[in-house]
Amino acid sequence: MGRLIFKTEFRNIGRQEQLRCDPKYRYFYDERKGKTIIDTNIKYPFVPLKRIIRLHETKILKKGLLDDEYILIELEDIEPGTGEIIRERTVTEIGSDKRVFADCDILISKLMPQKGHIILNNPNKKYIGTTELLGFKIINPNVNKKYLLYILLHIRHNFEYLTSGKTHPRIQVSDLLRIKIPLPPLDVQNQLVDEIEKIEKKIAEEKQKIIPLQEVIDSILVRYKVKDRKFERRNLKAFTTKIIDISKQKFLRCGVRYRAFWDVYDGLLFDGKSEYKIDRLGSVMSLYKTKIMKKGVLDKEYILIELEDIEQKTGKIINLNRIVTEIESDKIYFGESDLLTTKLRPYLGYTIQYFRNLFWLP
Repeated sequence: MGRLIFKTEFRNIGRQEQLRCDPKYRYFYDERKGKTIIDTNIKYPFVPLKRIIRLHETKILKKGLLDDEYILIELEDIEPGTGEIIRERTVTEIGSDKRVFADCDILISKLMPQKGHIILNNPNKKYIGTTELLGFKIINPNVNKKYLLYILLHIRHNFEYLTSGKTHPRIQVSDLLRIKIPLPPLDVQNQLVDEIEKIEKKIAEEKQKIIPLQEVIDSILVRYKVKDRKFERRNLKAFTTKIIDISKQKFLRCGVRYRAFWDVYDGLLFDGKSEYKIDRLGSVMSLYKTKIMKKGVLDKEYILIELEDIEQKTGKIINLNRIVTEIESDKIYFGESDLLTTKLRPYLGYTIQYFRNLFWLP
């Protein structure tokens, strides 16, 4: 966006219930008037979301055994920016409270909404999911569901103006419903959706031809006899453990999967045999002591990357264009590190080869 100088008035601040004074928030409301697209040539009216959708009251399932089977959706099960669910899991037990989406029309994440975790709900499926997903009902009969999905995915970067919180930025429902989107007549919306769906179909056909990188790696490891068979998801079986085994790990954890990994599988990442010696990861790499850079002006330019700038399970950085000379929160400088990986949901595959002058979220 670049640097902008503008001024606001106290009466403007009082128009939102959060009474926020931060520049990005005030810029969005006072300069852009809540509009998500800046274009003087748009001929359609901008309509606040509160005239299109309303928050739908949803039931919360408490953690534990469930009375029926449900389909679980977490944020990592949604492909950011596409409106697609990439994984569904049928569950009869949950480890934390979940939201029942029932007859909601559209689901929007309040956690980092700019990433685009937005999907249409299917009432015919018994979806439940993280409480970070909010369910909404469409209250305007002149709105095509798919058009609403597409336009929200398109303007999602605007949400960054409205989020609050450094580590886990979230958006307030009241702010979400105040944003304004262009709303053409229903027949125009239908035409737009038809055009986009044609292209979506072609994309889906091309995706079917792509072999996932994880499968490629797995096949190569088998071919070169690092392992003797392709990956198969492990099924837990009945086993016993001993107190002395629990004491072998620093954290003294008793969770079933944790104990199975150490006591049944002996810390091996895959089943089967290998022609090569198998070592502990700690024998080939060690944790590098990194430096914390405090928020504020930096001594030179750096490339800032966040988790959303990394493609899952491929080791690719998809955004290297964020050059910064100032940071708004503390970051980590990685110095002479070789590999970077995340401790937050590491199974998502946010691991990359490091090169110098990068920062990372602590």
